[in-house]
Amino acid sequence: MKKLAIIGSGDLGKQIAHHSSSLNNIEIIGFFDDFIQKDTYVGKYKILGPIKLVGDLYEKSLFDYLIIGIGYKHILFRKKLYDKFINKIPFLSVIHPSSYIDKSAIIGNGVFIFPNCTIDMNSIIEDNVVLYNNCNISHDS
Repeated sequence: MKKLAIIGSGDLGKQIAHHSSSLNNIEIIGFFDDFIQKDTYVGKYKILGPIKLVGDLYEKSLFDYLIIGIGYKHILFRKKLYDKFINKIPFLSVIHPSSYIDKSAIIGNGVFIFPNCTIDMNSIIEDNVVLYNNCNISHDS
């Protein structure tokens, strides 16, 4: 079982938790969020604390993997967080089972692929990318 923590408990974070929790091999541990008080709940998942606690709680083995649930409105902050943690904590890529990923495609770290996406042959999805519902990435992209 992969223990996953999510940075951000807004709409994208909640969607990542929802879809990831339906997969048999992922357990959602909770959210890191600077704007919601520690130990409160967003849906059925606990706020683990502010982002500054990510490293400490990883060192205590509270979770095994991280993913960023901060969306396009804060894309520079999302990149900053990814760059901060990439060499310290493993990022999990989550692909919804209804999506088709060609065997020749390459999927980076910390990627979340929503339902019904198609990633065609020889495509590359780089690190820290979110593909929303029904995205189609054509061959050699």
